[in-house]
Amino acid sequence: MVVIARTVSWLLLSDVKTVLIRLQDAAAGAGFSVACADAHTMCIDVPRALIRNRRATMINGVISQTGLGVEIRWTLDAVGNKHAAYLAAIAQELPERMLFDHGIAQAASKLSKAFGSKDLRRLANLLDCDERVHAMGIGVLGNTLGIAAITHRRVLFLKKITTDSGSLTDLALGSIAAMHTGRKLGRETLTICHAGTCTVITDLGHDQADDIARAFHQLNTQPSPAAPLDPTLLNVS
Repeated sequence: MVVIARTVSWLLLSDVKTVLIRLQDAAAGAGFSVACADAHTMCIDVPRALIRNRRATMINGVISQTGLGVEIRWTLDAVGNKHAAYLAAIAQELPERMLFDHGIAQAASKLSKAFGSKDLRRLANLLDCDERVHAMGIGVLGNTLGIAAITHRRVLFLKKITTDSGSLTDLALGSIAAMHTGRKLGRETLTICHAGTCTVITDLGHDQADDIARAFHQLNTQPSPAAPLDPTLLNVS
């Protein structure tokens, strides 16, 4: 299988000293070890595990203190979608509400249980540190089930974790000319027109297409907001 290098951004709501301590504990809880750590960098060693089909790799983080908290840009090499699994294992060991969840917990409150915490953590790992999700839905794109989400920067469709690779559709908000909704037999359809073509997400649940379209129109009429540090939006699941 092909080994892919990826970068993931985290925002942790604490100071650097506390974050370093908590991350070392979290790495150990996930079965990993910290190879190096200081105020600017952290290296986490992921050991090989044949029983888990896991190759050995190193997760490298660049740390910076900001006005919002501690930002870490993780870079790691892994096969397929294992990147998300490694970081999710660490995230699950962190104290509750330390890791900013981009508003995903609140937006996901209307979703069915077809998508669990691992799928939502994959979505979080695709977002920039200050990016916030305004609405979400579960639907079908190209005969594949996935999560549709809108942030103040883009619309994403992320295939469910059990599907094949190449799982992300990513449309910049500025590239979208129009967004329309439809309803048939109790299910909703979202049509996104961009760059001379249309992307159609079908089989969305009640009000999910409407919520995404409403968020799109609201975001188009106001400046892009900074990600709020409302404690009710924070979740490490």
